[in-house]
Formats: sequence, C-alpha cells, structure tokens
Amino acid sequence: MDKKLKDYYDGLLSPEEEIEVQKWLSVHGREDGVSDTLRELFDGEEKLSGEQLLYKRIVPEKKSFWRSRMMAACVAGLLAVGAASPVAYFIGRKDVPAQIAEVEWFEYKVPAGENHRMVLPDSSEIYLNAGSRITYPSRFDGNERKVFIDGEVYANITSDPEHPFIINSGDTRLKVYGTTFNYKTYSESECVEVLLLKGSVSLDVNVGGEMRTVQMAPGYMVQYDRKTRSVDMQSFDQTNYRAFSEKHSFHFFNLTMSDIALDLSRYFGVRIVVQDEKLAKTHFYAYFTNNETLDQILSSMNTDRKMKIKSSDGVIYLSSR
Repeated sequence: MDKKLKDYYDGLLSPEEEIEVQKWLSVHGREDGVSDTLRELFDGEEKLSGEQLLYKRIVPEKKSFWRSRMMAACVAGLLAVGAASPVAYFIGRKDVPAQIAEVEWFEYKVPAGENHRMVLPDSSEIYLNAGSRITYPSRFDGNERKVFIDGEVYANITSDPEHPFIINSGDTRLKVYGTTFNYKTYSESECVEVLLLKGSVSLDVNVGGEMRTVQMAPGYMVQYDRKTRSVDMQSFDQTNYRAFSEKHSFHFFNLTMSDIALDLSRYFGVRIVVQDEKLAKTHFYAYFTNNETLDQILSSMNTDRKMKIKSSDGVIYLSSR
C-alpha cells in the first residue's frame, strides 16, 4: 500500500484507483503506520514554513489538489464529494502553528450553465461564473486575505487596508484594496481580463519571465494575453456593462473566437468547436445583456455571414466561410 500511496501523492493513479485510495484512507488514515508513511512523503519535500506548506497544498493545480485531498482524507477523515459541492480540506502537521492548523480550507466548483453567489468570512460578496473554482479558508489569518480562483468572479470586496485581499490564479495575481470588479482567469483561456468598477486593484502578471504590476483605476480594463505575453489597458463603458450574474449577461471586449467559444461552452453546457485557425484568432467586441440564447448570440456575431455554424450530435462547429 505504501507504493500506491506514493503514486496517489504524485498524481499517477487512474481516477478509479484514486477513489479506492480515498476510501481506504478514510478508514485507515489515522493508523500509526499510515500516518508515518504520509509524514515521510511530506517531509521529503523542500523545507517550507508552516504557512507556505499549507498554501502549497491547496493551490488549485492537479498534483497539489490531489495531495490536499489525501491529507484531508487521512487527517480529517473526509471523502471527496461531487465536483459541484464544497469540499473541506484540513491540513494537520506538528510544525504548523496552531492559528494556521485550525483553519479549514474549502473548495467549490460551479457546474456548467450556472453561477453561484457566496459570502466569504470577511463579508466580501462574490459571484462565481460557470465552470469556476474557488479555494478559500474558514477564516482569514495573517496580513493578507488569500483565496485561489480558476474561472471568473464578480466581487464586492470588503475594505480592509491593513489586510489586502489577494486572488491567486496561477500565472496572475490580483491585489484588491476594497472594490468592485470582474476578474476572468480561466486556466484554459488565452486572455486574462480585469474590469474595475469601483475602488483600486493591481494585477501582477508574468511577462517574459519578469513580474509586471499594473495599477488600475475605475472604468479601466486590463487584458493579459497568455500567448503573446502582451498587457493592454484601456477604458470601457460602464453604463452598458452588466455583471454575468445579471440576466445571464456576456461581454466580449476584443476577445478571440477561441476564448468566446470556451465561455459559451461553459455557460450553455454545449461543446463548441472552432474548426479553423483564422476564425479562432478573429476578435469580437459585443454585449449581450437580455438573457439571449446561444443561437441568438451566435447569430448576432454572424451578421456579416462570414461564419458557418453547424450542429451535429450535440456539438456546434464553427468555421470560416
């Protein structure tokens, strides 16, 4: 079983094998021999502080995600549940300070076709769009209020200048000073986008191996292209803007069809395939704020008839004419 635990820790098992290990850990995770094996696995990593080790476990990447699941199952006796349900991860180690070890971490993923409102421990209100995932603590400790997000979030963050709100999302980081904004940072999309409506935020991006910080003011939008490493900031019309939580609104500000197809696929729960590179790289600028259907959105984007739309076996295929 030791080898299987190590393979599980390293993310080498199949989904079926992972489930079996989770079930086994929920029963045997507290036994001395199992605890010793798990401790050896974790102690074999580079030396980190207690807080660094905690955050290393819950960053939403595949290996870290499964490692946190394993520790949750053996230490807290929890089993992973459905993807759309919140999962508690409690990381327990002797070298973690008590004020950190007592914090529970939760993950929530929003199913396709839905959005979800939640209130964080500091009373900040956030809306998560379809296919988004958030990892957040049961309470905020330390000098910063940190969460991890993969997806799109519309948020009203409680102002607390002494404890800035930090959103970590892989290659970008948003630092919030008490504000209202929309932040789109799906890991599979090329474009990371921030729209600031009130307050102040700064976006950290990795441009050519160097971190670049972009300070924003209300009424401005920043787009970071992961493929070209370019960063662009421009103003946008707030009077026409509607959050995605209002009437299922969409805004496509100079986005490529490849990213738009991903957004529409997540929201409508339908696979959309862009069949040629020319169309995939074509940029569009459009608002949809009246609960439009997928057919209406695609039809509106095809008023010049330069796009061919075909549906087959539940899949929508888009191509250039």
